[in-house]
Amino acid sequence: MDGSDWLQLTDTPEALALLFTRPPDLTSFDLFSIHIDERDTSLTLGFALDALPERPPAEWTEKGLNAFELFLTFEGISHLRVDGWHGSRADAVTLATGASGGIRTEILGDALSASWDARRVRVLRTRAYLAARHE
Repeated sequence: MDGSDWLQLTDTPEALALLFTRPPDLTSFDLFSIHIDERDTSLTLGFALDALPERPPAEWTEKGLNAFELFLTFEGISHLRVDGWHGSRADAVTLATGASGGIRTEILGDALSASWDARRVRVLRTRAYLAARHE
């Protein structure tokens, strides 16, 4: 499985199928948040892309939107391990079919290491927005 096949592991691949010919590798996004909810044994990752998807709706381009974010929610989390955070950039984000048929996720970065197993993963939300560009 290569870095862009992660979408096929989600319960909702259609959420991005219209926006991308082929979903980009998750490491091309900026991982800007990890929210762990111990009540629901869920975990949500927030990813931002400094561009619009390759096939944005006309409404987004007409409004001049130039950035995109998506949130992935992992449900039924087990074997969660997090070591470091420190605002480090994720160098590798991998989703794979786990031994029990669930989803095994690993994130590695300079000062970040996280892994877990999940029963399922879904695209929770997507959003296009206008981002200021600094030169």
